[in-house]
Amino acid sequence: LQIVVGDIVKVEEGKFFPADLLLLSSSEPSGLCYIETSNIDGETHLKFRHGLKKTSHVTEVSGLQSFSCEIRCEPPNKKINQFHGLLIVGKEEYPLGIEHTLLRGARLKHTRWIHGVVLYAGHETKLLINSKAVPIKLYVEKGLCKVSGERGRTFIEFEIWFLQINFATSKRISILKLTYAQAFCGAKFILMQTWLHSHRTVVLSNRNENSVFYTVITFFILYNNLLPISLLATLEVIRFVQAWYINNDLELYDHCSDTRAAARTSNLMEELG
Repeated sequence: LQIVVGDIVKVEEGKFFPADLLLLSSSEPSGLCYIETSNIDGETHLKFRHGLKKTSHVTEVSGLQSFSCEIRCEPPNKKINQFHGLLIVGKEEYPLGIEHTLLRGARLKHTRWIHGVVLYAGHETKLLINSKAVPIKLYVEKGLCKVSGERGRTFIEFEIWFLQINFATSKRISILKLTYAQAFCGAKFILMQTWLHSHRTVVLSNRNENSVFYTVITFFILYNNLLPISLLATLEVIRFVQAWYINNDLELYDHCSDTRAAARTSNLMEELG
């Protein structure tokens, strides 16, 4: 069931409000009701809301169908403890405040039912406006300890900095090596070997030795042990790739809710075992 602005809904005790509502009437006298807002502001104690005297007597379906009014309110915003609006019935105007509203995510308590009109629905509700995407957690193992948050991010930046130094050094040495090989060693290397009193010439092709990519990778591996990189940075790259595969796995996609898997931490595979 899709709820839109202007709909009148009935919420029973123990149920969550599906949208931001203006309280019209309830099962209690004077349109009073109690709500729990722990999902919104973390407070567990009950709060009370009440409807206007003009609407508190409208408790039957027939009365709701014949009731006509105009509601003017502020644009959607994230202020959960503030609301300004105006209810216009005929030529009479009634100011509205936060004490007349029922926010999405709150739960009805100690009240059998309430009637309310939808003020904001969907992504315009205060709950969804205040909701933020969960940040991805980065973990870097250091011995038996785990460094997370800003320290973990700084450690990763430090490792990337050393990787850049290693790559730059390998590239520079490779250029010098290839320059020397072309200037002094010629196009081929000739190895003379003596075997059973006979001379045999073995010609080694320098196709790989003169390849820039091959030479850079060779020196990168050689200098890898001279700088504190390798293991920790490699593990973090592997975790990132695993998280990417989880996020893009079609078998983990839910067609009904149009939701795909989301790895919120880089070491999710390790936590799953």
